[in-house]
Amino acid sequence: MSERKKLLFIVNPVAGKSAIKMHLLKVSEVFQQAGYDITLRVTLSGNDAEAFAGDCAGYDRIICSGGDGTLSEVVNGVVASGQKVPIGYIPCGTTNDFADTLGLSSNIRKAAEFAALGEPVLCDAGQFNGKCFTYTAAFGLFSEVSYITPQSIKGVIGRAAYLLNGAESILEVKPQHMRVSCGGRVYEDEFLFGMISNSKSIGGFKGLGGLSVELSDGLFEAVFVKMPRNVQELQLVLKAFMQRELKEEYGVYSLKSDNVTVEAFGDTPWTLDGDYGGAPARAEIRVLPGAVSYVANIDA
Repeated sequence: MSERKKLLFIVNPVAGKSAIKMHLLKVSEVFQQAGYDITLRVTLSGNDAEAFAGDCAGYDRIICSGGDGTLSEVVNGVVASGQKVPIGYIPCGTTNDFADTLGLSSNIRKAAEFAALGEPVLCDAGQFNGKCFTYTAAFGLFSEVSYITPQSIKGVIGRAAYLLNGAESILEVKPQHMRVSCGGRVYEDEFLFGMISNSKSIGGFKGLGGLSVELSDGLFEAVFVKMPRNVQELQLVLKAFMQRELKEEYGVYSLKSDNVTVEAFGDTPWTLDGDYGGAPARAEIRVLPGAVSYVANIDA
């Protein structure tokens, strides 16, 4: 009889609408049938998932249930531990942006089966002033919504619709004066929005960066939108995103890079994977190539 494998199962019980609570027995059966002995850890407060994942030595696989923020904590814990334990993900959060990029099912049982039986794939992670993030670091318009409201997707879509349907609303947003060093170039301007990402979906919007996304190419997609000075410039920005033509003449800088430095001339809050990431005067962001082993279906 072959020796059973060891699984660390990290559960955020309040993610989304707490759907995982109704499926714990079935999910546990799935893991047992896949040949795992299960160690269950339930998060009670912020950073619990990171602490649990940091103690991953000796486990054959980690599976976490929660939202993208829970997954981000798990990635931070695993990377800090120096282990390359494969990470499976059962998406139960509100937006589940990165789950979509990883090709995971929104059905809890199907996601559990894939997390237990699927093959791991090495993918890049990001590092923001020493802290890991899985799929996005952003500032400016929309970026703070996901950590201010519990139902982030509703907040993002609602605000996007409000702003995109009223030109004057965007023009009233306070711009961020930033100096951006990226891809061997330096941009200093008033920016409406900035994002460094490795995801096909951000805040429920697909293709927001306008660039092809490869999870293991050692590059992230960076997009910076200049603050429109008038309605005409705003129309160019909207045209750029609607037509996926992110061009400098439209007020949008879009490029791929393995490192980005952003200096802020003022208090500029960031969001990392949907959670508050602080407001540093200088943000050094770089790719960690192949840093994380995800159980993923990236061709889905």
